[in-house]
Amino acid sequence: MKHLQSQRGAALILVLFIVVFIAIAGTMMLNSTIYSQKTILANEEVQGEFYRAEGALDLVLEEMNQYEGDFIEWRDANGEVFYDSKGEPILIQQTGPFFYLEDNVTPSSIEIGSEIIKVKMDAELVNPNQYIATITANYLNKDSSINRVLELDVSKLETPKIEYSGGNGALEGPIQYVSSFNHNGSTVHDELDVENTTVNMTNSTFQSIKNHLNTPVTHDKLFNITESHEFPAGRHYPNSINYSGNENQIDIKPGAVVFAKNVNLTGGGNSSYFKVDGILVVDDLNVSGNIPIIINGALIVMNHVNITGGADITINSGIIANNFATTGANRFGGMAKGINCSLLGISNCGGTPEVSLWTSSILNIKYQTLRN
Repeated sequence: MKHLQSQRGAALILVLFIVVFIAIAGTMMLNSTIYSQKTILANEEVQGEFYRAEGALDLVLEEMNQYEGDFIEWRDANGEVFYDSKGEPILIQQTGPFFYLEDNVTPSSIEIGSEIIKVKMDAELVNPNQYIATITANYLNKDSSINRVLELDVSKLETPKIEYSGGNGALEGPIQYVSSFNHNGSTVHDELDVENTTVNMTNSTFQSIKNHLNTPVTHDKLFNITESHEFPAGRHYPNSINYSGNENQIDIKPGAVVFAKNVNLTGGGNSSYFKVDGILVVDDLNVSGNIPIIINGALIVMNHVNITGGADITINSGIIANNFATTGANRFGGMAKGINCSLLGISNCGGTPEVSLWTSSILNIKYQTLRN
């Protein structure tokens, strides 16, 4: 009988242990479930705050890109006003994010999903054509840990984009020379009659162009190009470009302004070329090889151009040189449309300038999320 009671007591203890264990496990599972639900709700709230702040920044970016600022008179490098055919000043409208910052426009608070997001703008002018800006978005009437931060690199074109009517708004002739022009090479293969279409540029116009380009400049003595190289948009100051062909290519991209002390082109190659889509300003240019030269933008030579050898020279726009001489069996070709006046900052350039835009753009965007 005692043995049976002992067994019953042990079973009771075991049952109580199991009940307590199940109760503890159930409580732990319940707490875990409640914690998970709270975490999910908290994450949903944080995500909502994040995307609302993100949306506010996107709206400000759109406002900056669509910004239409003041109209200003278009002037050349000497301060001379450009006039239209009616004798009225040519007006340029300043547009885009650069002028948004320059005009100190303050972004307004933005309501998204019944929440008010405050947007703060800080900008620093690092050079006449570039701002570095920081935009911060946070909540106005809410205790939120989210601060969405946007860093911007904003720039404007160095010169406005000008449209012309009644002419192409470009210098006439494939080559504009200032002091001397000598074409003593073979003309048998020429598709472009540079000898009889070349124009003598006045010293005053040449000086105006140099002033517009802010020359003379300081070249980087350690920046010497001897092989394939691409110049992106922006200003560059190589000391020299010594290019010997051998399947190398030199590309000066649209929007690039390259100031070189000397350019020496020799040799050749089946895939070699020297192409100017932007602006190349060089003190002296010497060509003695067979490298194809393609001018789609502006080639401006302050001192001497000396061309020998048998290079194919395609002039789709134009060349300006103080002194120009060729003695080789070169082939001149191309459309010779002339250099667009808006690149040169001169007013007497053919055609009638019309109202146009001075545009700007955001070059780089970096997002950050800061938590309080």
